[in-house]
Amino acid sequence: AISEVRSMPLEPVEDFEVPDNLISDEELDGLVQNVQPTFVPLQGQQHVNSSPDPITGIVQKKLSNGVAVNYCKTDNEPQAAMIRVVASGGRGVEKAMAASSGLGAVALGTRALSEVGAIGKWERQQVELFCVSNLIHFVLETTEEFVVLDFHFASTGGGIRAVMEMIHLLLQSPRWDEASLTRAKQAYRAHYSSLGKSLERATLNNALTAMVGKGCCFLDPVPEELDAVTLEGAAEVLMAQLVSENLEVNVVGDFDQGELDDTILKLLGTLPRQSVDWSKWVDHNIDFVRGSLEANNTKFLLADSDERACAYVIGPAPYRWQDISGSDGGDSSSPSGEGLLDFLSSSPEERQEHPLFMSVSLSLMAEIINSRLFTTVRDSLGLTYDVSFELQLLDRMKKSWFSVSVTSTPAKIDDALDASLHVLRELTSRRVSQQELERARRTLLARHETDLKDNSYLIGLLTHLQCDTVPRKDIKCLQELTSVYNAATVSDIYEAYNRLGLSDQEIYTCTGVSGESLEEGDPEKQKQLEAAAAIAQASQNGNLFEAIRIALENGMN
Repeated sequence: AISEVRSMPLEPVEDFEVPDNLISDEELDGLVQNVQPTFVPLQGQQHVNSSPDPITGIVQKKLSNGVAVNYCKTDNEPQAAMIRVVASGGRGVEKAMAASSGLGAVALGTRALSEVGAIGKWERQQVELFCVSNLIHFVLETTEEFVVLDFHFASTGGGIRAVMEMIHLLLQSPRWDEASLTRAKQAYRAHYSSLGKSLERATLNNALTAMVGKGCCFLDPVPEELDAVTLEGAAEVLMAQLVSENLEVNVVGDFDQGELDDTILKLLGTLPRQSVDWSKWVDHNIDFVRGSLEANNTKFLLADSDERACAYVIGPAPYRWQDISGSDGGDSSSPSGEGLLDFLSSSPEERQEHPLFMSVSLSLMAEIINSRLFTTVRDSLGLTYDVSFELQLLDRMKKSWFSVSVTSTPAKIDDALDASLHVLRELTSRRVSQQELERARRTLLARHETDLKDNSYLIGLLTHLQCDTVPRKDIKCLQELTSVYNAATVSDIYEAYNRLGLSDQEIYTCTGVSGESLEEGDPEKQKQLEAAAAIAQASQNGNLFEAIRIALENGMN
């Protein structure tokens, strides 16, 4: 057998040409000549403005084919930049059923398109070598609300043109094949099959399923849904979103503004003008299920040699851009762009009209709740290794939720969960103090100032400034972000807090435990259970000193 192998002729490795450009100068000149792209004035402007905003340094433009452009020059990373292309839609427009373009179609489509790697006339190997030679890192992914293309690249030596060529060909001449879809399905099946082997993932998934029900874009697609998706269906629903009038291009980094404008105009301005048929691609209904208390509060057991436990609490929350002012939700600023700052220290009704009101109030509230959870459940009661409160804030959909995650031992997890719920609910009886508000404000503003030195954070701020499906976000939100934080009051926090769903009928919990079950006959474990129950009871009654005393007496640190 060895001699036969040695006698076989050796085939030379196929040599691939590494292109200098994916679109030649001749092809590009022809596109520009045929389309004649231009920048057009933004709404409310008479002329195209290329000057950076004096406060934020952001330039906003729009191409004649509808592509929106935001960019900001920074020196955070010398000779490097980041581009994010965003399209509204995401997994939310998947049909809420197992179908060719149903649940999982957009997720599979983005994964399959990434798997192919080939665009236009160029093969995968050539595109990979082109990215390597131009120092380009590219990621295509989808969320529940948007399809996102992220590029990190060197902005010198033709890097801007290289990225824009990739974007043009990916949107205009994508390559699809069944093998890439098959690999994408295999990856998602493997991800699904590993769900039950992860304590944290399975516990969170059970709580989410209880909240949104089965067949929802917030959950990973199941094998039956994956099998129903076809290549044609996945390509149709994904490419329907990646059209010029639905695209927003955001650029942050160290680049030459003239070169960027010229490249965007030639390579993105020559995309055909198209819009999304939102009557065909509509978000499927997302309703929070109001099940029985037993169905909303579940347990998950995982056989494992390592004894540990975690729990999740989730419930409805206001969405990021929710308008509670009772106004029409339109632009509350004056035509001259002035006026929003004038009322920030005025009446609550006027402050509530600001687009950032709910977002800022929720952020401050989350910081205060996290501080209380950590101080009480971890430090004082010693019931958990880690506990945190997070907000899943959506931009396009008018649905959001909060979650509390807590990790502990199997003997303490139920009491840690009860204590966490008590801390959440006690904001009504132990009101937020001005000192807590000031501490949260300082923390968030300091974090904001630090994060401004990170291009990834900056590009997140730019994202959706010109997005039609996020109408309340505009450049004034960035201009006045610090002012809105400084103007926030304790009553503003309660405007957000009172809109959380915290009743027994509104929350969903799941407790996950791995390892061997507690033996009822073990006196020491039984003592721990009784002590943990006493701690939970004292916490619920608001007697924290008694709870701390019991924990210390029983060595529960």
